Amino acid sequence: MIKIDKAITPQYLAQFSSEPLDIKEPFHDSKIKRRLKSDLYREQKGLCAYCMSRISVEDNVIEHIKPKSNFKYKDLSRKYSNLVLTCKHMGGTNTHCDESKKENELGYVPLVLFSEVEKYIKYDKDGTIIGQNLQLNNDLNSYKLLNLNGTTYLKRNRREVIRNLEVIINDFILLNKNRVKIRNELCKLLRNEVKADILTPYSGVLRYVINEYLKIIK
Repeated sequence: MIKIDKAITPQYLAQFSSEPLDIKEPFHDSKIKRRLKSDLYREQKGLCAYCMSRISVEDNVIEHIKPKSNFKYKDLSRKYSNLVLTCKHMGGTNTHCDESKKENELGYVPLVLFSEVEKYIKYDKDGTIIGQNLQLNNDLNSYKLLNLNGTTYLKRNRREVIRNLEVIINDFILLNKNRVKIRNELCKLLRNEVKADILTPYSGVLRYVINEYLKIIK
């Protein structure tokens, strides 16, 4: 997960916030749904809110972070602040993200209010994602929550990001002995990624690897 800077509620959704909950959700309107997905896609810069895989504007799922089935979150069911896009399940038994989480609740969520979530996540070279406290690690690993290590292709894809980036960085280090120049290039790479309109798939992995190099190269 990486943090998502949520925008204010779009005007086309604001009108539904105060309607009785027994009224059909506005997302059932195809025009509103398309518009909502487009806004969330831009906000998340093209990545699933949970696993950080690439999503498209059309092929995704509107996810309620705090489950709408839970009575204590009934007031959030139509709140833009509680909505993100997640990837669609590819089939098979290894479900993840929204498909495995279903109506269960996460302890950590990828919103700017909880921006420290990235600080508590690390990645092993084999692509394993690890939460550095019990609650976050359970969120990431439980088959009843995000199950991000229980799906072979997600772990493989994260491993490939790590390997490819390490090759690029190590080659650059071999050719440039000036540590200041190396740090500047790494900082530039990190800055460009964060500011991009569309992020690299598994962007959190890329950021983690770069930051680990920056800790060493001083």
